[in-house]
Amino acid sequence: MRSRRAGWLGAVVLGWGTGLAAGQEPPPGGDAAPATPPPIAWAASVDAARADPRPLAVYYSTTACPVAPLFEKETLESPQVRAKAAAFRWARISAETDRARWAEWRLGWGPGIVVVGPAGEHIHRFDGYRTPDACVAELDEAA
Repeated sequence: MRSRRAGWLGAVVLGWGTGLAAGQEPPPGGDAAPATPPPIAWAASVDAARADPRPLAVYYSTTACPVAPLFEKETLESPQVRAKAAAFRWARISAETDRARWAEWRLGWGPGIVVVGPAGEHIHRFDGYRTPDACVAELDEAA
């Protein structure tokens, strides 16, 4: 009887020895979850964002657009887009609050992104909902 208990107890103790002790960090490259990229850092305005030399990604939408909240939540907040976001400065505009720029740039109802260069030239633009991977592909074209 003793040998069975000792064998069972030894297997349990050996099994515990292969796992991580409480509070122990996994080894580098181990089972640690990948770091989540930081959220997009939104500038206070398009004009404030122009002080940075990176291309300016201007997200536009209207409050009446039913797709805009979905695009913001599923695409702009996705890890794929957040990882790409550091290559750009970011600003938001709305048809309701920035009518002059909206008219000057001839924007649709959105959602969409216009990428603007340092001289104010439009480098790239896309209108309408995009999946995270499709949005990254669009941003790659603009970079």
